[in-house]
Amino acid sequence: MNTSVPVQTYMMYASHLLQVNVKMVIYIEKKFLPFVTYYRQGKEKITKIITMDFEHLEFSKYKNTISSIQKSKKFQKEHPEPGSPTGMSADYVIVKNSKVKLLLDASNGKYFPDTNYYWVDMIFARGEVKYFPDFCDWSPRKVMVDILQNKITFIQVDDFNVTSVSDAYISGNYILSGTFFGGSAIAIERYYQCHTEVFEKELLSLGRVDTERAIMVGCSLKHPDLVNLIAARWYDAFSLLY
Repeated sequence: MNTSVPVQTYMMYASHLLQVNVKMVIYIEKKFLPFVTYYRQGKEKITKIITMDFEHLEFSKYKNTISSIQKSKKFQKEHPEPGSPTGMSADYVIVKNSKVKLLLDASNGKYFPDTNYYWVDMIFARGEVKYFPDFCDWSPRKVMVDILQNKITFIQVDDFNVTSVSDAYISGNYILSGTFFGGSAIAIERYYQCHTEVFEKELLSLGRVDTERAIMVGCSLKHPDLVNLIAARWYDAFSLLY
C-alpha cells in the first residue's frame, strides 16, 4: 500500500493505542500478531485479535474497478491530488473504506456483548502520548446515551461547506475525521448500508474513488437523522468524550 509513512512509524503510533485499557477487537495481518500481543499483555480478557489477509477485506472485491478508475484520464483530470495515496493506491482506498465493515462485524456481539462500538484507527493521534488517557477504564460515555442510540457519532473538524454528495467528493475529505466513529449496533448497520450505497452508486458508477471521510460526509447529508456531529479537533476523542 503506497503511503508516505514507513511501516515502523505506523507501528510506533500503534503501540500507544494498544496500551489503552479498554475492550478491543483488533484486525491485523498475521505478521503483526507478535507485536500486538506484546502490547496487549495483561489485557487478554478484554482483547480479541482477528488475523486476516488483505483480500478478505470487504472492499477488496472492488480492487480492479478502483485501479481502472485511478488510471483513467477522467480521474487524473478531476482529482486535485492524483499523486496522493487515494489517487495511486487501490489498496489504500480499500483499507480506508473497509473499516466500516470491520466495525459492523465487531458490533454483532460475538466478541464482546456490548451496546456501543467505536472504530479507532491504530495510528490515532499519530501516537502522541498526550492524546491518550492516563487513567484506566476509558469509554466514550458522553455519547453512550439513550438519545443517541440510533446515531453514529463523528468528530467534525471543519465547517460543513458542502451541500450534496457530489460536493463531498474530494472537497469533503477534511470535514469529518475517519479516525474515530461509532455508536450502537443498529446505527452501525444502517450506516454501513449507506456507506456501501454511496461508494457504489455515487462514486464508482461515476468513475470516482475516495476515502471513507468523503463518504461519511455524503451519508451525513443523505441521512442527517443518522449522525451526531461533535465539533472538535482531529484527535480529541479520548479527552472529549470521557
